Amino acid sequence: FTPKDKEKLGVVLSDSGFSGYLTIQDILPVLKSFYPTFDQAFFLERASRFQLPLHKRIKDFSTGMRAKLKVLSAVSHDSRLLILDEPINGLDPIGIAEVRSFIRELCDTGGKTILISSHILSEISLLADDIGIIDHGTLLEEESLARLEQKSGRHVRFTLSDTAQAARILECSFHET
Repeated sequence: FTPKDKEKLGVVLSDSGFSGYLTIQDILPVLKSFYPTFDQAFFLERASRFQLPLHKRIKDFSTGMRAKLKVLSAVSHDSRLLILDEPINGLDPIGIAEVRSFIRELCDTGGKTILISSHILSEISLLADDIGIIDHGTLLEEESLARLEQKSGRHVRFTLSDTAQAARILECSFHET
């Protein structure tokens, strides 16, 4: 990646990287210095919509408020590719719906490509057009959501460490030998 490429990248990790002693008002100059295309008006409008207080220390934010701040920081500089690691972790159902709606809006109207890492497959199915399944760093499947659902309805594949024990359990459960 060139420095110009990196300017078009937005990332949400488990930790925001911002000191808990800072406020949103304090991080605005930091974001402006990191990203020449930082859109402060957009950021402040979305912070207001998400009901994020500008003068409260980040350490005093709820988990949901911190999650919303991380996503907002990642998208407020005209990033074209967003990498979101568990973006809804710790959110209550209302917060999940708000962030999901925001992410969907970014895809639909913002022309952004979003890579989401999540263990909450029900949420991914509400957001994703294409799904990749990764296990220990290996891409196992990459399909459209519709194709993956079609394929998964026909069979289930298990990897077992003790096939004999699994066979005994299945035989007992289904009373067949």
